[in-house]
Amino acid sequence: MATKPRSPNYPGCSLQKAIDYARKIYDQNHLHKAPREVVAKAMGYGTLNGGSLTAISALKKFGLLDEDGEGLKITADALTALVEPASSPDRARVLVKLATKPELFAEMQAAFPGPVPSDEILRSWLLRKGFLQSTVDLPIRAYRETMDLSEAQKGLFASPKKEDPVVLKPQQDGEEPSVGDLIQWESAGVIRMEAPRRVRAKVEDQGVWWVFVEGSETGIPMEEA
Repeated sequence: MATKPRSPNYPGCSLQKAIDYARKIYDQNHLHKAPREVVAKAMGYGTLNGGSLTAISALKKFGLLDEDGEGLKITADALTALVEPASSPDRARVLVKLATKPELFAEMQAAFPGPVPSDEILRSWLLRKGFLQSTVDLPIRAYRETMDLSEAQKGLFASPKKEDPVVLKPQQDGEEPSVGDLIQWESAGVIRMEAPRRVRAKVEDQGVWWVFVEGSETGIPMEEA
C-alpha cells in the first residue's frame, strides 16, 4: 500500500493559541502531570483525536508541555507566560524565546531575518522543503501570527546597561522576595546557586509558596530564598 504524502512537521497553531491551551491545562491540572486524555479534555476536546493530538504536539514544539513518564505537564516557561503580568519583561523574554522553539520556525527566521516576508515568498520556500499545496498555508499563518506576537513583546524589555552595577539588597526579617528581585538560595546553611538570580515567578502549591528564578526550572522554597 502506498504511503499517503505528508508535509514535514510543524506547529498546528500559533504561539498565542498554544498559550491559550496551556492556560486551560494549568487551570485544571496546575503543576501536576496528567495523562494525555486528561490534557485533551482540559483543552476542550472530548477525547484523544486528530485535533487534540495536533494541539498537544504544538504545545510540545513550543516548549509549553513536557513529557513526564506516562503523562504531560506544563513547563517552567509556560508557567512564566501564564502567571506573569502582560507587562512583565521576564514574560516578554520567554515569549520571544518560545516563538522560535519549533524547529521549522527557527529555520524560517534564519532564512528570512527581519520583517516576515510575503506569503508568496514563504509559500515558495516551504514548498521547496516538501510541504504539500493543500497544507502549506497553515504553517504560514501560524508563523506570521507567532512572529507578530514576538515582535510585540520586544518593546517590553531592553538590554541591561553594562555600566549599571548589580546590587543585592539584604532581605529583612519577614520580607518575601518579589518578581524581579535578585535573590540567593540558602538551604541548610549552604548557598545553592553560583550567583544571585532574579525571581521570574512565584507559585503556591498546596499551601506552600515557591519561587522560580531566571535560567532554572527548579522551584525554591520561599523560606530558603
